[in-house]
This record gives sequence, structure tokens and C-alpha cells, in this order.
Amino acid sequence: MFTERIDRRWSKSHSIGTGPIKESIIEPFVGGRWYTRCEDGSDAGVQLIVTWEINAAWKPDSRVACASEIEVRFSPDGPRLMGLKTDHDAIAAVMPRAHAVLTELAQRLGESQFFVGDSISLADLMLGPQLDFLQDMPEWEALSAHHENLRAWIGRINARPSMEATTWERVAAMGKAA
Repeated sequence: MFTERIDRRWSKSHSIGTGPIKESIIEPFVGGRWYTRCEDGSDAGVQLIVTWEINAAWKPDSRVACASEIEVRFSPDGPRLMGLKTDHDAIAAVMPRAHAVLTELAQRLGESQFFVGDSISLADLMLGPQLDFLQDMPEWEALSAHHENLRAWIGRINARPSMEATTWERVAAMGKAA
């Protein structure tokens, strides 16, 4: 419903395209794009930049120096990563902060089974998909090499029936079947 009616709610007054906006579009399927079509027929909005403004204590922190910036560029090919081109310079630049985050997570997990003790919590459910995705990246080995507790934790999380039912491959298959 949100994607079908986005053009009714999205302002046409601010365009990053080559001309005035004709319509805003969110394609409602796995791998879909979010873009605007301009009156001249061109499309704009092939990337999305998001900032994460939460500090290590999980509190809002709008200081620019503390924000993590994630730039996503969309292209029509590539099954798993939406055809994203790897920006090796950006990865190298963020690795020190990524090491710090995983070190903090490992310290907070300690010897516990889950982040809030011996029972799964919202913290585990929120972090699980993020670290599951990260463990498929080449950088995972370097990031997690000294954090065996995080490796064991992600194994426990991924063994849960809800996680097994929503692997990237199963979600992609559901999208194709829809």
C-alpha cells in the first residue's frame, strides 16, 4: 500500500533530476528501485544515502562526526546485492569503526548466550540479520577474527527456525514467486 500510493504523498517540489518530477516510484518487489521519473522522460534517484545516528550506548546522537553513512547505489543486475558496485575505498575507510563496533558488541555479549542474558531479546533479533549479512562479506574474517563469542552467537541466531525460514535465498525465492 505504501509503495502503491507513494506518488500521492511524495512532494514534486524538489527534484534531483534533469527536470520537474512527473511521478515518484517505489517498485514493490525484491530488488525494486526507488526513483522519480521526470517530465522529460529521464529517471532520477539511483542511489540512497542513509545515516545511522545512534551511539554505542544505543542512544540518539546527531553529531555528524559520530554518524555512520551508508551509500547505496542501485543498478538492475545482480541477485543478492542488487548489483551494487563495491566501493573499496569506502570499505577501507570504515574498517576502523567496524572493528570498534564489533569489539564493543563482543564485550557486551561477553560469555552470555544472548545480548541480554540467557534468553533471546529484541537486541539479538535486531542484530542477527545485520551480522548475518556481514558474515557473507570478505571483511567478516578480519572483523570477527578475535571475537569467537560473536561467531558462536551468530551460529545460535541462524539456527533458530525463524532465521532459517528467512535466509536471503528464501526471501529472494519468495520475491520471485510473488
